[in-house]
Amino acid sequence: MNPYEVYVTYLALKRHFSSDSYDFFKYQGKIRCSMETFKKSKDRFFFEKLSRKKKPQEVIDFFVSNFIAMDNPSSLWIGDIIKKGEAIYIESKRIRESMSYIFEQDLKSIVETQHLYDLIKTEGTKHSKIIKLHLNNTLRFESFFILVECLNIQNQYDKTYTDPIWSAISKKISKYRNFFRGDYNKYKSIIRKYIP
Repeated sequence: MNPYEVYVTYLALKRHFSSDSYDFFKYQGKIRCSMETFKKSKDRFFFEKLSRKKKPQEVIDFFVSNFIAMDNPSSLWIGDIIKKGEAIYIESKRIRESMSYIFEQDLKSIVETQHLYDLIKTEGTKHSKIIKLHLNNTLRFESFFILVECLNIQNQYDKTYTDPIWSAISKKISKYRNFFRGDYNKYKSIIRKYIP
């Protein structure tokens, strides 16, 4: 990727994670942005550096890892990525490479004192315990995402919780879904080990 393409990829992913209507995959990462706009960007040097250091898939993974690290991906600013982006990307890459092990460790730690069904059940409009574990960073987003997907609870939560906190989480889950590269059958078998 050349620097302009990296810039367009960033803009497309930012729109993907912040807009309800734009889909990075549907539009194949294309977005209206002129070369002149790129040339006027104060952060052009950053995109030039990324284009030299990362392959196309790594550029996408780099930006996606930064967007999902945020509670509200639409509030991510390029300055934050410039300062902390590489550290977030390295940690995200480490998690992806050991995801099965990390997921099992995360699951094991949260079911030590409570049954998984008790953690995911809804009680009125109060957030379920699994959501609270995610919000207080006891359960990392990737493991939370896998549980939501494998247990198929997003639709139920969407009907139960209409607050802005859950809406932002639900949107992030939906927007991340097509970027996730994992074997759901493997994760389901890990979950079965912890459901007596």
